[in-house]
Amino acid sequence: MKKKYLGNTGLKVSQLGLGVGGIFGMKSFNETKALDLIYKSIDSGITFLDTGSAYSYGNAEIRLGKALGSSNLDSLVISTKGGTVLSKGYRFIKNFSPKSLMENLEKSLTRLRLEKIDLFQLHSPSLNDINHDVFNTIERMKKDGKILYSGVSCDGEVLNKAINSNFFDSFMSTYNIINTGNGKQLKKAKLKNLGTIAKSPLAHIVFSNKIFKINDIASLWYFLRIIKNYKTKFFQGYKYRFINGIDGFSSTDIALNYVARNKNIDIIMIGTTKIKHLLENIKSLEKKYPEKIFNKIEKIQQSII
Repeated sequence: MKKKYLGNTGLKVSQLGLGVGGIFGMKSFNETKALDLIYKSIDSGITFLDTGSAYSYGNAEIRLGKALGSSNLDSLVISTKGGTVLSKGYRFIKNFSPKSLMENLEKSLTRLRLEKIDLFQLHSPSLNDINHDVFNTIERMKKDGKILYSGVSCDGEVLNKAINSNFFDSFMSTYNIINTGNGKQLKKAKLKNLGTIAKSPLAHIVFSNKIFKINDIASLWYFLRIIKNYKTKFFQGYKYRFINGIDGFSSTDIALNYVARNKNIDIIMIGTTKIKHLLENIKSLEKKYPEKIFNKIEKIQQSII
């Protein structure tokens, strides 16, 4: 798999990164299968593993930590996120106060079984959360040797402010065939030689006919999550259904490679619960695609705008 540096951090990362979250960390998903998938991703050349302190109510970090305990950390780049906190009412709230972020970090270090985290990201902050108190807290984390670099996972105006702050080392934002709205910001970040990470590159597969094939708890969970959180994107996906009928290529092949064509992106994040899909995603980047496919995708995007 292709490797490159994440901006100017000096961290050498794989073109694909594995997201460890969602049902991946839930008790309803077999832990042995979860760990095996992490091991397989590492064996297949993926070196960037990303999670979050709130993912799966904290259990995603715990599972990743178990996998890291038997892995060669020298070859891996580990990322997590802070700022999303589980309240006493068992609901998630945002808290980017210095105290909360430091507590997030300490919990992450314990769960991940690490002495330091390569990349610590703010998890979907608001405009007001990009402030000097946060900057000072992150500087303290670096000074204490508990993190190496900092980033932000965000979109839109918040992404603009984060890039313009000239403080963060990398940015994770949504980018896929259906949502290219952060493209200009990613280009701006890359011109500053900052790290760029594309999340949701497969647009929650709302373009795929396979979305209606529900044959296990993971596929059911995924479908219900899409209907609940991405209903608008779900209906937009119909315009891209033509990519399901192209000989020699799957719809996910095409969607993933559309993102890979963007030279302003360092890492493409994928998330899956199946080793089969993991290997398919890796293999898809080795294929050559007719340019006319991507031209048609761009025409559809322009018609929506």
